[in-house]
Amino acid sequence: MRILIELNTNKIPLNYNYLILSLIKNNLSKENQMLFNKLYEENNDYEFRTKPFTFSVKFEDFKIENEEVLLKKRVLLTISTFDYIIGSVIYNSFLKEKDYEYQNKYKLQIGKLSVLKEKNINSNQIVFKTLSPVTIRNKAGEFLTIDDSNYEKELNYIVDSNIKSYRGNGLKEKLKFEPVLMKKRVIKERISEFTEKTGKDIFYITGYKGIFKLTGDKEDLNLIYKMGLGFRRSSGFGCLEIV
Repeated sequence: MRILIELNTNKIPLNYNYLILSLIKNNLSKENQMLFNKLYEENNDYEFRTKPFTFSVKFEDFKIENEEVLLKKRVLLTISTFDYIIGSVIYNSFLKEKDYEYQNKYKLQIGKLSVLKEKNINSNQIVFKTLSPVTIRNKAGEFLTIDDSNYEKELNYIVDSNIKSYRGNGLKEKLKFEPVLMKKRVIKERISEFTEKTGKDIFYITGYKGIFKLTGDKEDLNLIYKMGLGFRRSSGFGCLEIV
């Protein structure tokens, strides 16, 4: 299920992923507290250890100034999930909650909602473009560059884990990743827990945006299309569209 949501505001922080995630969590908690608890408060349900959605944000007319995105037009938020029930709860929550304020500074108004038609993958090879950056890291927590010899291996590891949390078994077939036109993106985030632990103000995330080819089992590819690819999907990374 893929939902397009119009957000009306004149500014949001440059580090906007946390605002959007806070908005989603706020709406979920009001719409279905039990589901919210399973996703964010309880750790016992294997099914919910991996969040079943991803999102991306698009600005239509904007400029960046003093760590803020200043907007002349709406913000377009895309939320994608493989779970129709969770998607329906998210959709209904945005129908009911029309205003949101973040950090007593940023005010959002919820505009028009649309359910987008999803495409179906019928072959074992597909070309994707990223709607938000894809991030892959190793077991040491280091974000990998796309030319790293372990990139495809670690990509398979995280996708296998994500799919396993959903259906109980992982990838049916190993994925082959082929970049077509990808550009490196370094995202700066301010995370209080990271600062307290390391003493550093900025947490740097290496990701990639662009076009790539993915080969694998078509059922797996359909799940990846709906759930996103890589790490930090539910924090606004790895959202995909079919070229």
